[in-house]
Amino acid sequence: MSRKRHCTALNSPTSELEAVCAPKQASNPTAALQQRSESAEEREQCLTAMREKRASKQAAEPAAEREQCLAATREKPEERERRLAARREKHAIKQATESAEEREQRLAAMRERAALHLEAESAEEREQRLVAMRERAALHLEAESAEEREQRLAAMRETAKCQQATESAEEREQRLAAMRERDACQREAESSEERHIRLASIRERYACQRDAESAEERHIRLASMRERDACRRDAESAEERQARLAAKRQQRARATAMRGQELTATNRGQIHWQAEEREICLAARREKHAIKQAAESAEQRERRLAARREKRASKAAAESAEEREGRLAARREKCASKAAAESAEEREGRLAPMREKRAIKQAAESAEEREQCLAAMRETAACQREAESAEEREQRLAAMRVRAACQQETESAEKREQRLAAMRETAACQQETESANEREQRLASMRERDACRRDAESAEERQARLAAKRQQRARATAMREQELTATNRGQIHWQGSGFDYNPHHLYSSNKHVVIGRMDKVCSHCNAKKWAGEAPGMCCSGGKVKLDKLHDLPPFLKSLLCDHTDDSLHFQKNVWKYNNAFMMTSFGATANLTDMGFFTTFKVQGQVYHRIGSLMPASGEPVYSQVYFMNNAEEQMQRRCQLNSGVQPAIIQQLQEILHSVNPYVHSFKYALEHIDVPDHKVVIDADKRPAGEHERRFNAPASCEVAIIMVGEDHGKRDIILKKKDAGHMRITETHRSYDALQYPLMFPHGENGYCINLPQVSPATGAPARTGKVSCKDFYAYRLM
Repeated sequence: MSRKRHCTALNSPTSELEAVCAPKQASNPTAALQQRSESAEEREQCLTAMREKRASKQAAEPAAEREQCLAATREKPEERERRLAARREKHAIKQATESAEEREQRLAAMRERAALHLEAESAEEREQRLVAMRERAALHLEAESAEEREQRLAAMRETAKCQQATESAEEREQRLAAMRERDACQREAESSEERHIRLASIRERYACQRDAESAEERHIRLASMRERDACRRDAESAEERQARLAAKRQQRARATAMRGQELTATNRGQIHWQAEEREICLAARREKHAIKQAAESAEQRERRLAARREKRASKAAAESAEEREGRLAARREKCASKAAAESAEEREGRLAPMREKRAIKQAAESAEEREQCLAAMRETAACQREAESAEEREQRLAAMRVRAACQQETESAEKREQRLAAMRETAACQQETESANEREQRLASMRERDACRRDAESAEERQARLAAKRQQRARATAMREQELTATNRGQIHWQGSGFDYNPHHLYSSNKHVVIGRMDKVCSHCNAKKWAGEAPGMCCSGGKVKLDKLHDLPPFLKSLLCDHTDDSLHFQKNVWKYNNAFMMTSFGATANLTDMGFFTTFKVQGQVYHRIGSLMPASGEPVYSQVYFMNNAEEQMQRRCQLNSGVQPAIIQQLQEILHSVNPYVHSFKYALEHIDVPDHKVVIDADKRPAGEHERRFNAPASCEVAIIMVGEDHGKRDIILKKKDAGHMRITETHRSYDALQYPLMFPHGENGYCINLPQVSPATGAPARTGKVSCKDFYAYRLM
């Protein structure tokens, strides 16, 4: 070997050492054959021996001679670049001509060699290698063009996708765990500045992705996120849930602290600029949310609100008392700042929707819900008043006085009278329920307050107060005289006690209870009443006049009035028999409870009725669908199957009666026989359809007037729309005229109309319909009951 080649081999790594030895091996076929047949272990031993030989030879030669040799053999940058380019070209040609099997063998050998190197290297060597790789990768990334970068990222994405598609569940879990561990190590080692840059980059990337995604992609992404979160939360234990909520609270606290530090570190100009930018961002977000909420359906909106309520409830249940107090304090501070900065017009615009929303909510809530709300408000007010200082209390009372004075100045005489009456009623209720100690405290407080007020009043104010007091006493005396003239003292004591009726008390044994006979007859509707009842409670003084109800069929009347075994059985189970024939289903937004002395249903929530199609879309027929089964025997068996404890003989006779006299059964049968196209519908009008409607649009059965067959979509919002087959159910409005007849067919076997909103009042003198004034729901049912 020449001197130059010897020096080159001394300074070459193993791969280059093999390349140097390659010409000699190629010239010796026997050596090449031996090299191919030797094992990896023998080859490694050979290379180790060669490296030791060269190392000993290098150590024996003088340093000056070695330096001269290295200087003579050190190649120039141009030569090195040409050599590397030639090698790359040679490798590219070789890789282009190799078969798939040869390529796989080459890559496997490279992976094996790399694995051996990685196992043998020390921690220092590994760090040096990784640093060199990072530097080389950074240089490549800086030098590559945008097109090359896009190609590289696309290739990486494709490779990752192929790897993820072929990996097993265990490999995927290992990969994700390694990624999580690597991310955790990186985040622990990064500085606050690097973390800020990383989060900003993530937000920017997410924003770009969300701006570029379509509505369908966004829907898929959100659905996937919800599903993933739901699965994760379903699978987590109580400890994991607590840890997650604690981490979330800690993250929010860090974010709040960082925002506070940023605001503290910047000047007012920067704060103002940030506030403007934040306002623009919030306005865009509000607009985006408004567009989204306007496009969502009622069901989607309900799901969103339910999820928000559940999320708030979970968050409130998990937070501690200190966290809750901090949250409420921050909210109060935020609301106070916002209210202080808004103008009078903005304040009025904010309060008006709130008042309207509160009025709607109060009108829809039940008495029990209202009581619960008022109790919560009283408790909250009591807690706030206990915690407030003397100065805050004085400010609150002063604001209340100013507000009350403004309201009293603008209210009308009628509103003032209503307010005073409500105040008197509230005070009377409070005084009835208060204890002796509470009463004494109240009177002492009133005396102290009156004494302070009288000490502070002027002579003119005192004269005005005394005059008003004399006038008030005169009115009270006159009212007491009128009450004493109308009734005796015993009747005053028992006034109103009938509303708290107790069946265990014998009212007739009390001499003050004088009910009398029901011998007072209304001159307009002939309703019988007691002497003390209001004259207009039956028919509003002749303004309400309804059609008479038909007489009950003889068999049904005997079941209700007689005392035979069948009648007693029917009277005891009348609700089961009604359920067997009702055409609509009964429901409520809360559970029904049977409580009290009498058999009474108490419903907390809203009651509603629903009706399905004429024929079942799938499954067995129910409710009105039973009327259209093949024969009477199948109908009777189906009703007995759905309602246990009824007698088939009674069911069969009642079934024959309803098929004979009920107009809804007739109309549904007629409709079922004549609906032969998909767009035909059966419509039960909420109000009677006026005579003279175009006959090409409506084809009413000749036997009755309760239903029509209609083509098209021209119907009212409150109408009942039935199809031949449909899986859905329609909710019937309470003001529909068929509301009672469809639910209680045994009470209204002839299908008489119930209450609807367009019933006109009549003139008491002539009996003609009045131009103004409609019959209210209370007046309608009062007329029917009396």
